[in-house]
Amino acid sequence: MSKSPVAVITGDSHLKSLPWSSRPDVRGDTFFGFNQIHQKALELNVPLVLLGDTFDSPRPPSIAVDFLKRAVERQTSNQKEIYAIDGNHDLSRPSWIDTLGMRHLSNLSVSLGGITFCGIDWKSPDELADSLQKFSGARELPHVLCMHQLVDTFNGPGIANLAATWLPAVELGLLGDMHKTTRRRTEQTTVAYPGSCALLSWGEPIAKNYWILYRDHSTGLPILEVNPLTSRPAFDLDLTSSVDPINVLRAAISGLNNSLTQFNPFYLSQKSFNKDNALWNIVTALLRVSYPLSLEKDVKSMLEPEASRISTWFRPVHSPQTFFGQSQGTDSPVDETEQLVSGFVDQKVDPEAFQLALQLAQNPKSLAPIASFKTNLLGGKTS
Repeated sequence: MSKSPVAVITGDSHLKSLPWSSRPDVRGDTFFGFNQIHQKALELNVPLVLLGDTFDSPRPPSIAVDFLKRAVERQTSNQKEIYAIDGNHDLSRPSWIDTLGMRHLSNLSVSLGGITFCGIDWKSPDELADSLQKFSGARELPHVLCMHQLVDTFNGPGIANLAATWLPAVELGLLGDMHKTTRRRTEQTTVAYPGSCALLSWGEPIAKNYWILYRDHSTGLPILEVNPLTSRPAFDLDLTSSVDPINVLRAAISGLNNSLTQFNPFYLSQKSFNKDNALWNIVTALLRVSYPLSLEKDVKSMLEPEASRISTWFRPVHSPQTFFGQSQGTDSPVDETEQLVSGFVDQKVDPEAFQLALQLAQNPKSLAPIASFKTNLLGGKTS
């Protein structure tokens, strides 16, 4: 197949110094991931396309603004542009896209290497319907539509804000907002998410990727290829069902240390490429470990000597016999919110009230008035 590169695609960079606010020793992962992606665009001599949430906030820290400004300067000195749309995290007026000299794809149609692109900034469902309406009567559709939305094909009710049936019949829908690399054919088009460029929560895949878009010379149509990013070593370890948890943990520690050793040469090569490397401090691996509460002392004693090389999230779990005094089908994580709620609502006496109180308490806006739940719920009030 004869093809030529058209653009490098990424989204959800969330550029900021601390991807984990509670871990000041874990620094610069978003800059490190973005740098690799931008380096590939420079290497291929093609534009870079950003699918929203490039910043984590409409008021990003100056260090992130300066980093992106330098990236724009390097790209334009290479006679190529950075094209972007706003996401829900970095939507602002005026847009940072315009302020930093990028090309704003929103309501813009542009041809890159023979492939036409159009974009729409993040919008609420009501606003989005109006923006998509213009495509319904269009004589000619772009090859690629760039958006920052959650499509219902990939996300459940209450989470999605874009119905797949609303999408126009373009060749390819490139979307941001979901931090997982995925691609699927819908009724109208093929939808593809590159995912985030760094691990930002334990609820998303550890492996990170980006897209390179090519033009097929025989058909003139776009082709997507996934490319893996090199990221800080990380592992999510569950020891709750292990028959030999201590040896499994020992093997995981050894594996993470080996991964760090193998990671360092690439890390140093990236630091030499970009003078912004002072933003990166990737000298530790990440580990989340779930384990029976009875092993807490052993687990912490094994990981304490590794603190300078492994940043650890500890997740002790209660055994089925001890969790709230009831037998559970599986081990359940220790949850401070559950413990607080159980002090006000007896799960045995009124399980429905307990679950309602728990749901309310897990809403950050409702954490402060937990004490009032006791009066309201036990008095028969649920509002």
